[in-house]
Amino acid sequence: MNEVIAEIRINNVSTSIIHVSKLPIGYKSSQVRVGEPEEYSELVLDQGFAWYQDFIAFDMFSDYLSYWIKIEIKDRLEIDPVIANDKELRRDGLASVILLPFQITSEEQVCVFGDDDVSVTFSFTLPAGHYQLLFQNRDFTREEIEAESNFECEDMDYDDWKNQLELCLLTFIPTQEPIEPKIFIDRGWAGTKDSTPLILYDQKLYPNTDD
Repeated sequence: MNEVIAEIRINNVSTSIIHVSKLPIGYKSSQVRVGEPEEYSELVLDQGFAWYQDFIAFDMFSDYLSYWIKIEIKDRLEIDPVIANDKELRRDGLASVILLPFQITSEEQVCVFGDDDVSVTFSFTLPAGHYQLLFQNRDFTREEIEAESNFECEDMDYDDWKNQLELCLLTFIPTQEPIEPKIFIDRGWAGTKDSTPLILYDQKLYPNTDD
């Protein structure tokens, strides 16, 4: 089971955060409000993500304003080879690899979006069950940009941060049971900083989805 669900580009975001939200099928994603409670944003910046039962936020390492999101489902966990092999990329803090538990019931859809504006939202469904959600992000390589017909010339301008693209890989890997969260690389740091326990809120961020 190796399938690319979608590749989407999210432009002109105002925060360097990518959101993955679980909502009941039929619920309007435009009703999602981002930024509450207050500790949500602080946690994202501190450990690289915020996790709730129905909502996950990931901190991208730049303020590029444009992100290319590749969403996949795979049968095994694989670290992106560019991140795995480029020691300089990791040393400069330009990569993250985070693994989190994820569960889908029979009446949920997954929404991916950038800002609380959610005007650019991609939604899809997954088979019910437990998953490992592997989040990875980094810059595109020059070779990748030159080979991709969807990118324009200004995407090559790494002297102008407004015209840069950052890659976000979201990979869903089926598993039999819930897994423990793990940070492989957090913006260049190997493993969890100072062995600080990771915080996952065992609750829903938006419990009133029946409205």
